[in-house]
Amino acid sequence: MNISSIIPKMKESEFIKILKSIGIMRHEVSSKKLIILYTGGRSTIARKELLIDLAKKLKKYDAQYSDSRKLSSAGGVTIGNVTIILKPNKKGGELILKPNIFGTKNRLVDNKIPFRSYYSTLINSINETEKLDAIQREVLLALVEDAMNSTAKTKSQIKSVMKYVNSVININTINNDFGEVLGPLAIVSRGLLPINPSNAVVFIPGRSNEPLLDYKMTDDKKEYKISAKSGENTNTLKPGDVVTLIESSKHYKKKWENTTEFQILKILTDNTWKQGPINAALWLKRKGVKGYFDGITSDVFTEENRQQSENALVKYSREAIDFGQIFKDATDAKVYYVKFQLDISGTTKWELVKKTNQKKNDKIASKRVVFRTKNYVGRHNGDKLGFQI
Repeated sequence: MNISSIIPKMKESEFIKILKSIGIMRHEVSSKKLIILYTGGRSTIARKELLIDLAKKLKKYDAQYSDSRKLSSAGGVTIGNVTIILKPNKKGGELILKPNIFGTKNRLVDNKIPFRSYYSTLINSINETEKLDAIQREVLLALVEDAMNSTAKTKSQIKSVMKYVNSVININTINNDFGEVLGPLAIVSRGLLPINPSNAVVFIPGRSNEPLLDYKMTDDKKEYKISAKSGENTNTLKPGDVVTLIESSKHYKKKWENTTEFQILKILTDNTWKQGPINAALWLKRKGVKGYFDGITSDVFTEENRQQSENALVKYSREAIDFGQIFKDATDAKVYYVKFQLDISGTTKWELVKKTNQKKNDKIASKRVVFRTKNYVGRHNGDKLGFQI
């Protein structure tokens, strides 16, 4: 639905030109009787003044301003049966760009997509996603073009749409979530992995049951399991993820199954998020660990007992035991980390982070791996202890 279909004799291009003249860059035809304009976080008075100005510029179409609060807090402009209102920009944080939001006919998730058609599938998927408005699509499509083939033109286009970032789309969801969607294009175009594009297939799971996996790329020689990464931290691993990865390898299972590190993770895996920390803390106390678990005296669950146990385990991992090596072995040769970063200046950066078992210049391997908890006393739906590097 466009402007000319609801306001006779008005061209879409003319309407957009008038909006730009008063600093309005976004509009949405919500219905045959309602047009919504969006502006930066302006006061009601400032929005009222813009609407009055708009009515003057649309005078030849018999536009009139009304201060009725039934239209909006700032009133509105009426043209026949059509009402135009002005709202503050939607907050960028309202939109989460996880792969499963994209597409109806051209779904991105749970679909084996030949790499040769991934670019066109992605474009079509973005264009048919109803959760996106025109400006949001413009931002995402600019990033797609640059991931597919980065040139001076695509870089310039990204910089030109950065004025919308953080107002219509939060930069964090671009980095943390949309990077999963862009990744297959960037990996091939930048040669980050030796994937044969002529026969490669992309698969993005809607709900992954495999630790650290965000998407797979498979060619005639190899399957690449890829974890999308942004900033300095990797995905958080749960104890069960590490246990599963270690047990999937005969070599590493033999190496780790009788160690303190593995037994702690096994206890956390085999018990609920409420009981696991208490049982692990008491197990370590019985093994003779001093100074960390002295206050844990009962295996009976209470919120306070669980939280005290979690806090003790976090401190123990920071000071006395390092899960770094078991983490590295769990992910050794199984997962590739591909890092994407868009900064506020409009510069994009792609990088293959070296495997976790490589040495001196590997940022991941140089960090201590410790437990982290997001829980607190009174939280009803908590998370199992995990760790993040």
